[in-house]
Amino acid sequence: MLLALGSRRAVQTQWPRLTNSCTSRSLRDGVVKRTLLTEAHDRGPSEPPLFEQTVPEHFAGIVSKYGDRPAVITRHPRASLTYSQLDEKSNALARGLQGIGVKKGDRVSVSLGNNLEFAIATYAIFKLGAILNPLNPSFNATQVVSALNHLDSSHLIIGAETHLVRKDPRDNTEVLKFIAPGIVGGKGSLGLDLESERCGSLRGVVVVDNSRGTLWMEEGGLGEGGMVDMYGERMEG
Repeated sequence: MLLALGSRRAVQTQWPRLTNSCTSRSLRDGVVKRTLLTEAHDRGPSEPPLFEQTVPEHFAGIVSKYGDRPAVITRHPRASLTYSQLDEKSNALARGLQGIGVKKGDRVSVSLGNNLEFAIATYAIFKLGAILNPLNPSFNATQVVSALNHLDSSHLIIGAETHLVRKDPRDNTEVLKFIAPGIVGGKGSLGLDLESERCGSLRGVVVVDNSRGTLWMEEGGLGEGGMVDMYGERMEG
């Protein structure tokens, strides 16, 4: 007996009988797995549709209803954003990303971890119709490059430091140098001229200074460029 998800009705599943010639454990397991994948299902009502809006449309509705309520709360650093603030900051970041060439359908890889900046980046990317590809922030330089190539990423958003539980912050300068040797210390306008022999699809890199809560919008380099405030109101304590 299987209990259908979201339903109190039990689904009766007919298990196939095995002949004496098919009594090996491996074959028996294989039949059971195949049966679970093909026969353990149930049909329910198809109306009304579960969801017809895009993520940005749905988020706009949430902002209009609950704009002054907390949307994101972080402990490290201790900060919070209301839905209205998250909307405003993700709009600002979306405009910045659009300015460096991010467009609908582009794959944007994000290596930030579970934090305030990731929430802002997520909605900024969704608002542009781009595809969010979260990367494990513990990846080393080789793993980041492998992921970027596998995902065919056009842009990378990465923290200047990687913060992992019970570990000292890791400076990502060497990771950035490995991705594109000329990126660190360069000057110029944002990312369109970025060249990386290791990541052929990569057109731009955005670096979040997560030690200060700012985001570098500097094309091709980490010089003195315009910065976008990434944090909302500080929490007391």
